[in-house]
Amino acid sequence: MLVRNRPRTLGTWRVTTTSLLTADRVARLLGGNVEQDSAGVAEIMTDSSAIDVLLAGPGAVHIGWQRTDRNTCDGALQADCRPCICPTDFVRRRAAAKQGHGCRPHADVRFCLLDDQTAGFFDIASEDWSFVELLTAIQAALSSRETRRPVTARIGLQRTLHTVCNGIVLPYTRPHIMLQGNRPLSLVSDAVVISP
Repeated sequence: MLVRNRPRTLGTWRVTTTSLLTADRVARLLGGNVEQDSAGVAEIMTDSSAIDVLLAGPGAVHIGWQRTDRNTCDGALQADCRPCICPTDFVRRRAAAKQGHGCRPHADVRFCLLDDQTAGFFDIASEDWSFVELLTAIQAALSSRETRRPVTARIGLQRTLHTVCNGIVLPYTRPHIMLQGNRPLSLVSDAVVISP
């Protein structure tokens, strides 16, 4: 988030919603105080770095790709039904995007809070490559389950330090997800939890 026009890495989840009722429920479950801006958006800087959630199945994960704001694709076909010209594997696709002639990822995870499923659906959205790779594995794991029942998962945050080109060391938040019965899967993301 930005604080006095400077980016700040968070160690706990930040939740935004237009519903004060949802904001109050989140603050009770995850800690923190509700603040509302003039546009009616409530924000909770929670006390929680891990959240137990319920994923509805493979449909809880969506991965999309975009070259420009108007050109999007599903990884194989563009919105206008023409084939995507990007490489199929992640490493080459990432290199093409970095050079300016490939699609960038956009991933969403939709979930309910395990301890209050009636609070509604929440989303994590990110354009981070590691997040997309992780979600591909999670989507495959959810698709391979025999039943399509909801799956319990824990979404957490890990803080790490990264040295940038000019030698400055910056903190970075690394979310991770652990599906019930699976080993932890780590990801790097600028994820923010946003409720509808």
